[in-house]
Amino acid sequence: MRKSILTYIFLLFGLFGTVSGQNLEIVLDSTFTNLKIGQTFAVTGRIQNSGADIPSGQTIKATVEFVGPDGIAVATHVQTWNGFPETNNPGTLRNDNTNSRVLFQFPWSQAGKAVSGWSIRAFVEGAALETDLSDNSAIHDGFTMDLPDLIVASSSLSTDNATNTYLPNSVITVSGIVRNIGLARTQENVLFPLVAQLYRGETATPANLVETETLIIPSPDAGGFPYIEENDDLSFTINNIHLPADASPGDAFTLTVTVDPSDLAFGDIIHEVSENGGQQTSTNSFEISNEAVNRAQLTVDPDSFDGDVGSFRGLDPIRISFSVKNNGQSAVQSSENFAVQVALSKNLTFDESDFVLREFDLSGNA
Repeated sequence: MRKSILTYIFLLFGLFGTVSGQNLEIVLDSTFTNLKIGQTFAVTGRIQNSGADIPSGQTIKATVEFVGPDGIAVATHVQTWNGFPETNNPGTLRNDNTNSRVLFQFPWSQAGKAVSGWSIRAFVEGAALETDLSDNSAIHDGFTMDLPDLIVASSSLSTDNATNTYLPNSVITVSGIVRNIGLARTQENVLFPLVAQLYRGETATPANLVETETLIIPSPDAGGFPYIEENDDLSFTINNIHLPADASPGDAFTLTVTVDPSDLAFGDIIHEVSENGGQQTSTNSFEISNEAVNRAQLTVDPDSFDGDVGSFRGLDPIRISFSVKNNGQSAVQSSENFAVQVALSKNLTFDESDFVLREFDLSGNA
């Protein structure tokens, strides 16, 4: 009788030993506060069990998610164990064969989302006799996305004449620097426009637009996958911007240079910290030179005379021709008066005693 009772007691003790609790926990160790768009980053963490071992045959699954501010998982890593702990399969979270870490990439497709509100979520499941679910999940949240931020840091103008003077029909060149003041580089191999626009007047309004020239940057001729690094500069030169031939001395003009403008038909290309910031455009204002030396200067070309030669009597018809040349830097303006007189003279000096045969009005409003 005693023998059977002892056997029963041992069986109860054995049953209690097999049903003791299992307590899986997942831990995230990463502490970053911001991530650059386009970069590959590492998440470190592990699962651990403070209860009884989980036998093989029970699949333990850990899931790590990179989650956007809209709550949608951008990337996911899933890792499994056959029981836990499992021989030769440590509890560290990893998808990198050489290091105990989970690698994610911050894809450029997410650049249009909110800058803040990004998070890493992780959870573990699969223990049949889990006793505490409160530590089966972990979250690292509150970090932000770093974006590029392009500005035109400086720009200057030059003309095609030796005195660097703004004249009608002059060709302007604008040179300067585009700077990325953001905390992330621009997307590799993605090119975008740098637009120079010339306006008539002191304000840049679409109705006054005279000419547009566009430069594509970064230059694809550099080879590889061009980009502008964070806090880096790119020098530029835009040529062939023509001042109109009908510009008058004193006329005001405005030339703007905008990097990756958002008002084009296709919108902007690079997602930035500030899509329409004032620093994205550099403005240069100037006037057509009004100095006397640059105004119209008409002279008769002494080598252009042609016509009848000989002796003539009164009322005899004669034919002569000549050319008048503008040696100035500007066209004759409507406010300027010029006249060319052909006179009959007894000497080579024009004075009041000479007889004017013809007078030609070459004024600007003639």
